[in-house]
Amino acid sequence: MKFLDNVFGTHSRNFLLRAGISSGISVLELGCGCGSMTGWIAEAVGSGGKVIELGAMRGLDFDLGGRLIVLMKDAGYSELNACFVQPVLSMKRASEFVRMGATEIEPFAVQCGLISKTEGERALQELTNSEFGDNCYYTFPRQAQVFGRK
Repeated sequence: MKFLDNVFGTHSRNFLLRAGISSGISVLELGCGCGSMTGWIAEAVGSGGKVIELGAMRGLDFDLGGRLIVLMKDAGYSELNACFVQPVLSMKRASEFVRMGATEIEPFAVQCGLISKTEGERALQELTNSEFGDNCYYTFPRQAQVFGRK
């Protein structure tokens, strides 16, 4: 998952530094993914701080990021700031990540009835055999980053 940290990590760390992350504070991390940022946050807040992480779970609202700043304001947070990140990489650079993700998702898509087993196998085979040219890009899902103080 070093690949994801290379794509999102620098921006996320800079965002948290601008937010004023420091020793002794508490941080809630929603959608912590592989946890690379969670470890960095834990180091930044130190033994006197606290990190609460909630990863993706069934029923998670993936459109939450766009509403999160309003929800935080309603919950009494102040000094709210938001940033949205959506990296775009050439498929030459992202192809292995895309193949891994598709391989991981395919059984669930079949189980949920979104695609047939044959369609899933065919799509994976096409991804495996594809040579991506210079004009082919992969757009990552949008990531919302919001901070506030309470």
